[in-house]
Amino acid sequence: MKIPIFTDVCEENLDEYIVFNYSDEYPDAFSDDYPEYDIVSLQVHYYLRGRNPHTVRDKIGKLLYNAGFEVSLGPILYEADTNMRHCVIEIQTDEPLDYESED
Repeated sequence: MKIPIFTDVCEENLDEYIVFNYSDEYPDAFSDDYPEYDIVSLQVHYYLRGRNPHTVRDKIGKLLYNAGFEVSLGPILYEADTNMRHCVIEIQTDEPLDYESED
């Protein structure tokens, strides 16, 4: 896929692009007072003008799933001021944390 990708905002006038942002990050699964995992949640926003976004949105979701993310395909919105479809995809991953023992 050759879709331009931006962090947080796209300031260009494009007919198709992706913007992603971090939405949450927190420790989880505590053991001996230390977290075992760092949970990271992101939102992926796919914008498209003039075409049906379902096929590409589903492909993006599948690529993210195959890369190891938990994927939730959210709503497809219409933005009248830009005449664009806005697809929201929420993803999450957990990264193991390694705290060395001070023993």
